[in-house]
Amino acid sequence: MNGISAGELSGAITNASKLTGVSAGDLASLIADLPRVEALCARTATLSTQSNSLLSAVGGISLEGAGAVPGLSLKIPSLPAALSSFACP
Repeated sequence: MNGISAGELSGAITNASKLTGVSAGDLASLIADLPRVEALCARTATLSTQSNSLLSAVGGISLEGAGAVPGLSLKIPSLPAALSSFACP
């Protein structure tokens, strides 16, 4: 327990005793999941950027020309590159 003082540990125990209906196993499970949550949170900025880029690309779709004119073409901007694969630790 490097970096945790006796006072901090005592405070944590006191506060933990105030949790009703939460078992030690529940707390251990939550603590075990923290790295996964942190990893997902770290990806949020990239995910938001990609989503915004996709929104801009889809928002930029338009028809060139007017009405049902022969030769009418659909102008679609390039979509952003796919997100790299991600696996929780």
